[in-house]
Amino acid sequence: MVTMQPHNKTPYKTIRGMQRIYDGGSTLVGTADELKVSYSTARRYVERPRQLKRSNFATRSQYRDALARRKGYNSDAHYEEALALERQSRPENIAFSTLLRDSLGKKGKSDYWLAKIMDLSEKMIYKYLQGISLPSSANFQRLSELFGWSYESIDDLVADTRF
Repeated sequence: MVTMQPHNKTPYKTIRGMQRIYDGGSTLVGTADELKVSYSTARRYVERPRQLKRSNFATRSQYRDALARRKGYNSDAHYEEALALERQSRPENIAFSTLLRDSLGKKGKSDYWLAKIMDLSEKMIYKYLQGISLPSSANFQRLSELFGWSYESIDDLVADTRF
């Protein structure tokens, strides 16, 4: 007959001590060492309770707003705007949007035309042109064929020193 060992529970006093030490500025490792508990135990009782749980919110939107506020933004919309601006400054986004704008200009075609030819939304083409998004590798290949680009991938485009 196999007997089960009782689950070893961390005493409430130890949990409170971990939270107090961690809140005092100690690291997780320092907190664990000071109370002679494992790092995973300290993380379980100190760091995880501070994480937001999706189940505590009525809607996904409320959850995303709370995550954004935790990162210092007023709302999820402000956070998404900041991420978009950050993406626009990446070299690969700048190089791709510049190449696409130039290619459309040389052909004398509009973004509406490109959306229809590529079977993509106008919003997606707008994001490409603004440098907010990059195409998938399959869409990049289709664009390369359409405009006669010599690039196999976006990495090749970035490696080209002309951009």
